[in-house]
Amino acid sequence: MLNLPIRPSFGVGPILLGMRKENARRLLDDLGYPLSAEHGNLDYFCENAIQLEYEDEQIRFIGVSQHTDILCCYGDQDVFDISAESLFRLFAAGETNLPNVPPGETAFFPAQGLNLWEADEQYDYQGGFKRRIYAQVGVEKPRQNDN
Repeated sequence: MLNLPIRPSFGVGPILLGMRKENARRLLDDLGYPLSAEHGNLDYFCENAIQLEYEDEQIRFIGVSQHTDILCCYGDQDVFDISAESLFRLFAAGETNLPNVPPGETAFFPAQGLNLWEADEQYDYQGGFKRRIYAQVGVEKPRQNDN
């Protein structure tokens, strides 16, 4: 299993913001997750559960979706085994500029560079499709001046 702890402003597991495309591809290939698709400035790995977006051949965004081969945690919490509202509040606790959306909605936390995308019961694979779970959690460079 690929352990991908979320590190705000820094990366996800061994995948780091600013890492060069060729280094990211080599790293994930060495971990057993070769490139599964590419489209423009996007690379996908692990059956498209890991999305890397590049700017000038360097990672500017890392997105992770739920997959049986991935454990993606924020602190000690599996981000795909917690309700969208609870994960939103967990991210909000570390934020200085809270998104102007209700907990559980698609949101960007600019000071930490954290994204939460599309919450729905269809993503609650671990809880029997009863909770709203985010489809993707992402990390990018923090934005200090967003309003």
